[in-house]
Amino acid sequence: MLGNAFFETGRWDRAEVALAEAAARACDEPERLAVALIRTASRLWSNAPVTEALTLNADALRTVTSAAGRRGLRINEGFIRTAAGRPDQGLALLADLETEVGEATGVDTWLRGAWMKPFALALTGRAEDALAWAERAHAGHRRVDERALVSHPAVQHVPLVLALTEIGRPTEARRTGERAYAELVAADSLVRVWLAVFLGRTEWLAGHPATARRWWAEAAALARTFDHAMALRPVLGGLAACAAVLGDLTAAEATLAEHRALPPVPPGLLSAGEERLGEAWLLAARGQVGGARSVLTAAARTARTTGHLTGEALLLTDAARLGGARRAAERLAALARTCDGPLAAARAQFAAALAADDPGRLLRAADDCQAVGADLLTAEAATAAATAWRRERQPRRATAATRRATAALARCEGARTPLLITGQAVVPLTAREREIALLAAAGTASKDIARVLALSVRTVDNHLHHAYTKLGVTTRRELARTLRAPAADVPPDHRDE
Repeated sequence: MLGNAFFETGRWDRAEVALAEAAARACDEPERLAVALIRTASRLWSNAPVTEALTLNADALRTVTSAAGRRGLRINEGFIRTAAGRPDQGLALLADLETEVGEATGVDTWLRGAWMKPFALALTGRAEDALAWAERAHAGHRRVDERALVSHPAVQHVPLVLALTEIGRPTEARRTGERAYAELVAADSLVRVWLAVFLGRTEWLAGHPATARRWWAEAAALARTFDHAMALRPVLGGLAACAAVLGDLTAAEATLAEHRALPPVPPGLLSAGEERLGEAWLLAARGQVGGARSVLTAAARTARTTGHLTGEALLLTDAARLGGARRAAERLAALARTCDGPLAAARAQFAAALAADDPGRLLRAADDCQAVGADLLTAEAATAAATAWRRERQPRRATAATRRATAALARCEGARTPLLITGQAVVPLTAREREIALLAAAGTASKDIARVLALSVRTVDNHLHHAYTKLGVTTRRELARTLRAPAADVPPDHRDE
């Protein structure tokens, strides 16, 4: 109990001392099993390598002989592997967890497995099953709370927030998460850091970067207090992405510098790929959309190899938003067939519509995105539709699509993305003109743009001239103002090139 108290308050080293002594004193199987459950969780949440938790679990398995005890340790291994960023492996170990808490598995073992199983289900694309399991786990935890060492029953709402978000119900996820967060604050549970992590992710997917930033800042403050790098790594990536999308490039750079200084730890409940959101969106904010796409597609591959299908879909959708729709559309369509819920389908439709550059399809994609609460994707799809209608010389339809985009964008808390800031040209920019205009607006000289894009300086200047004409500007300062790039980023000797 002393080791558990240190664990629950984030004092990892003191917890390990107490739990190592408890392990030495344990004189029967129930005691060895109880110590192993707490000790492995404590090592997992600290910054120790995940192999330490797995070794402790394997050591306990060698001393436990009963069928129930060995089954409990297999469930615990499923907990460890899921929490350490391998939901596919964890789900296989948690497959036979009984649906109701009972004495066969043991209260604490069941609660641990029932907390982690909906994470594994949601991250591998089974959001409907995850929702059912999270609700079942919360109800079971309420019934046996007085007999449990596991933290407050509200912890079961952390995977519920994830499941509701992935199923396309962010408003309900937000309401549920905020209520549970207040309960965990009152209980002084360190698990609230993960609730703040997933509430930030919900708001990011909804296209609300300022609110996401507030939740992730809260999670970062808690993670620093507990020295919990597993939570801090994805949070800092998210904070940098929010800052970049809101135009605060100085904050994005500082946050990424802190991220780079963190010790290497398992990716935790989120894919290691999602950590790279900040790196990608800072590049995009600087106009380097090609580099941003490369980061996102590499991050998506990482997510896929670790079994995080929903993380892969998130990252590929962002790559599609930054000009990579044709390459991302096919994989997103495959993920929509694997992952349940309307969010996966909406992402696939969004990428396919961008790839086709068809205004009708783009507006239907805007409908799909709005239905799952993805406000920024809605605004981007409608903006792209308006651009396509203007190209086809359909001004009334273009105006209607612009109004649709404006209404959605009003809910996006000042977010600015390349799709939005280049969609206001009277005549649509080509993909190359858009890329060069964004780089120029961020203060990159023509010779440096030419080097980055492997073009001649003359070709860069020709594309830039065409972009000036379409946007109705004559200088780089006007270009930066039109595209809302930070004027301070434009060096004096390049402002009027």
